[in-house]
Amino acid sequence: MSACAARPAKIAAVQRRILSELLLSDGWAVAGVARSQSTLDGVSAAGALALKADVTDPASVYGVLEQAAYSHGPREAAVRPPLACSPGSRGRI
Repeated sequence: MSACAARPAKIAAVQRRILSELLLSDGWAVAGVARSQSTLDGVSAAGALALKADVTDPASVYGVLEQAAYSHGPREAAVRPPLACSPGSRGRI
């Protein structure tokens, strides 16, 4: 397994947590989207609304956007932290 394949999930989880905490501390209503329960638990622990979805499935993404809008009102921003490795990076971080 390449370094790129081993690290993105952990790095992305840390990025989401940090971003959520920063936005929450600035008074934003935050919703975090993930597939794994452990990541959703981290989102909740940070104080954000945790929504389960598969971001590779457009219907799933639209569904959580509707859930977030229902809970927090219309969205003012949507942010997706970049992955640690991009396609073609061949393990370079």
